[in-house]
Amino acid sequence: MREVAGYLDLSPAEVEGVATFYTMYYKAPVGTNHLEVCHNIACMVRGADELIEHIAGKLGIEKGETTPDRKFTLSGAECLGACANAPCMMVGPKYYEDVTPEKADKILEELSRK
Repeated sequence: MREVAGYLDLSPAEVEGVATFYTMYYKAPVGTNHLEVCHNIACMVRGADELIEHIAGKLGIEKGETTPDRKFTLSGAECLGACANAPCMMVGPKYYEDVTPEKADKILEELSRK
């Protein structure tokens, strides 16, 4: 980030602010499949926290971690804009809506085969 700050003639704090504000910038490598589960209010009311816990248990990691094989990273997202179909999850550019633990298991199984 210091190199980018120098190149753009910005302070390192300005670059850090951008890198930590936008979710598409990562400060550490993420897995091949980056699972972002919305945990904003609509999704939270419809079970997002339990869904994150379920996925974490299935993968053997905590939210914010990556599996040892670097295949999956699990993150929370502030809002994915699919409140009517909460809870939702994004993997790369693909959205999954009305995600239940059972549906999450199928998604993980499908992604594991790739």
